[in-house]
Amino acid sequence: MMSSDMSERLWGRAIEAFRSACLCRKSGRAEEASRMLERDVPLAIAAWSQSSNLTPNERRKELERMFREEQRRVDDAWFLQRAVAEHFERNIVPALRDSLAEELRETVIEAMESVGAGRSGKVQPPLAARQTERRPARIRFDDIPSVIDSILREQTLDQDLEPMLQVA
Repeated sequence: MMSSDMSERLWGRAIEAFRSACLCRKSGRAEEASRMLERDVPLAIAAWSQSSNLTPNERRKELERMFREEQRRVDDAWFLQRAVAEHFERNIVPALRDSLAEELRETVIEAMESVGAGRSGKVQPPLAARQTERRPARIRFDDIPSVIDSILREQTLDQDLEPMLQVA
């Protein structure tokens, strides 16, 4: 006979093997669960049985108890997982989505403003470019051709930029 410490380790392996098979079955991996129940679980139980000081009847009762407890644990864990997933889907995901959408919106606005777009959605040229576009500091009052040229330059520049820089 092996030591009781070794027997406990082998018992733990038998429990893990059975629990893994139950989890595979619950998650829809039936073939993998069948392989485990046909190969891994019997090997783990056989190793434990050889190391155990229990009588055959006591080992059988211990195995039956373990099977019931592990199936119940897996069922409870599966139920809890579904409840948590449902809560996450109903409450956490929408909150995260809304938070990320707001953060993205603010980032886009900041980026647009950094290139000269205001909340109006129209992109303005950078400040340096706007300063060079301005009409000369002083146009003489009686220089009508210069006043007309300056106004036309401003209108043309605004019309050329507007379609390209509109934000949807």
